Order: sequence, then structure tokens, then C-alpha cells
Amino acid sequence: VRNAGSADIDGLEVEIQALPVSWLQLSGNVGYLNTAYNRFINNGVNIAFGAALPAAPQFTGNLSADATLMGGDYGQLHLIADYTHTDAYYFYPYSLSADPTVNGGYYAGSTKASPQNIVDLRLRLSGLQVPGGTVDVEMWGKNIFNDKYRINGIDFGPGFGNMTISNYGMPPTFGGDVTFHW
Repeated sequence: VRNAGSADIDGLEVEIQALPVSWLQLSGNVGYLNTAYNRFINNGVNIAFGAALPAAPQFTGNLSADATLMGGDYGQLHLIADYTHTDAYYFYPYSLSADPTVNGGYYAGSTKASPQNIVDLRLRLSGLQVPGGTVDVEMWGKNIFNDKYRINGIDFGPGFGNMTISNYGMPPTFGGDVTFHW
């Protein structure tokens, strides 16, 4: 746990929604971050120039399409596709240098999250009339193209042989849901 003296964080986020045709709803967003430490004292030395700001990807974005395939007394059938992108980012503020003489041998790159490009799909039948209410039935797939991305890591440093452990995002996952509304 460290306490940086000061940092600058500037950014911009833009969101859009569109209904190009009556059966298709599109939405998306993009975010940009520009981050830098101004002052970060470590063992009496300002290491701001070489420290990584944690959990601050430069670019993030999301696109979503919701297409109504069919509709009627039986309900509406939707196909929903979601794409999410997150740039690589650091988990800890350690030095960006891999030089073992800098910052006690800690290296931010050893605990860097991978860029993420995730595609999820859903097929949903909603508003199906049943006695006493309606039912929604949904089949879904998450991370359907098997993007392998690192979501967390711990660098134990030179005292433990620079051992690093990592956790990764979920592999492709498929399932379904049934929701009853009364």
C-alpha cells in the first residue's frame, strides 16, 4: 500500500444511442484517460516519472446491438450482441522499469492486465404469455471468442524470487435464464 503525493487525470467519455430502423437499437461508448503522477515519493526519492497509475486503461469502449427478430402475441424475439474493449492497465504503481536496481526490483509490467476484447451474445424471447403472467426465456454466451485476458496479478518481489501470480478472465461460458413475471 502506497500513498502518491499527487497525480493528474484527464479524460473524456462519449456515449451514443441510435435507432436506425424500428427493429434495431444501437448503443456505444468510448472513454479516454490521460494519467500521470506528479509526485510519488518512494524511499525518499520522487519516482513519479516511472510509476504507473493503477487501474487506469487509456481507452475503453463498448458497442451493443439489440435486434428484434420477431414479435407478436407470443412475445418478442431479440438477438443482442455486446462488444467490450479495455486497454491494458497496471494493477500497482511500481516502477515501469524492468531494471532490478529501480524501486527495489519491482516491475509494474509483471502485474499488468491484458487488453480485453469480449463478445457476448443473447437470444431472448420476452413477454411470452402464460397463465398468471409472462415469461422471458434467454440463452446466452459470454466471451464467445475465448479472449484470454489477465485480470489481476501480484508480484511478490525480489524477496520471493520475483514470483508473480495471476488471475485470468472467464473462458467462454454458456447458459440460459427463465424469468417469470406475475
